[in-house]
Amino acid sequence: MEDLFLLSIIAGVMITAIVFLLHEAERVKSKLGFSLVVFGFVMMITMFLGASFYLLSPSNLSLAEAILINNFTMIAYILLVFPFIKKFKVKFEMSSISSLSVSLLAVINEILMSLTFNIACGVSNLFYFTFNSGWFFYPMMAEMLSIYLIHYIKGEFRKDLFPLIGITSFPPTLIDNAKWFYSSLAISLALSGLGVINSKGFIRGIYVALILSLLLLFKVYIIYDVVVTVSMITYYFSLLSQ
Repeated sequence: MEDLFLLSIIAGVMITAIVFLLHEAERVKSKLGFSLVVFGFVMMITMFLGASFYLLSPSNLSLAEAILINNFTMIAYILLVFPFIKKFKVKFEMSSISSLSVSLLAVINEILMSLTFNIACGVSNLFYFTFNSGWFFYPMMAEMLSIYLIHYIKGEFRKDLFPLIGITSFPPTLIDNAKWFYSSLAISLALSGLGVINSKGFIRGIYVALILSLLLLFKVYIIYDVVVTVSMITYYFSLLSQ
């Protein structure tokens, strides 16, 4: 119970950090600022990787490897940026590639955070639970909701994206229970249908894919995991690039 409480606190800190970096990505005015946002995401990725290596095989060697991974990332950033610091101070505007890069980094962080925490909890089927546990869905939902509220306060109401927050709140694969499965499946299908009505283009295609993947859960879950992951990337990209 104490370990679960500690992991929840760490998860809260990580969620706050990811939301902060996503928000900062929208505000940066220079290449240096954008590089610092990317550096923040990469540092968290290396931290989760190092922690995962250590938790899988706790030893002084694996601890040293975890520390080495983080130190190498920091030194590489300093060597790449500081010799050209003047060039990095030039004006910067988020492009589609920049928005996609930040979106991918945010989702990779969420996946690795789930992986690390599931290892810490002693989960056996890591591949399944990395994408189908509370450590994946609910930090993701909290981050998506936080970014959405930030935009809503600014007067930006994206009704085409809002159903995605609800869909991540009721994943059918979260609990091995028939009542949860069928009720959350019905909710997710209804929200996906609402998304189809209120969206267009690629985002509408995401909702259609979600409906198909939800129906396929009776046979296979991997397609659902892939579509949910792509929908997360699409969610962040749509908000960052608008």
